[in-house]
Amino acid sequence: SKCNLTTAIGMVTTTKHVIELDPGTYAEGPITISQSMVLIGPNPGSGHQYRDPEDTTGRAVITPANGANGSVITVTGGTVALFELTVASSKDSSGIKCTGATLEVYHDAIRDNPKEGIAASGCPLTIERSVFTKNGTTGTTYEGIYADSCSPIAIRNNFVFGNGNDKS
Repeated sequence: SKCNLTTAIGMVTTTKHVIELDPGTYAEGPITISQSMVLIGPNPGSGHQYRDPEDTTGRAVITPANGANGSVITVTGGTVALFELTVASSKDSSGIKCTGATLEVYHDAIRDNPKEGIAASGCPLTIERSVFTKNGTTGTTYEGIYADSCSPIAIRNNFVFGNGNDKS
């Protein structure tokens, strides 16, 4: 049944762990995910063609709730896979924060976050065919992807551009 994203995450079990999102904006962050699950955007298809990361037509876009602080998505446990999503517009933090879990990012657009697009610590990472842009625009140390003590890391076939600032 259709419901908001936060409700769907609360309904995840070990046998029902895939959430399919319709096109549109899900202004529900910050969202914390503490167990294994898959979030999949509309019409993933079998392949992937590059799309302008600012073109949200037909995409599921996850943003913070109006005025909310913190990362848009925080992953604290399990293996979490994100397919065909846009994670954007944190007010004061990273788009995705992962600590002590496993994060898999496929065909996503991570953009417009004042700190990192992804900030990971002790979090095995797989990042494939995604776009990171306009992240890390505040401070002097923020960029598109930050990984600390993450092993293994697999980053393949991504576009990472326009992140950071002139002091990065």
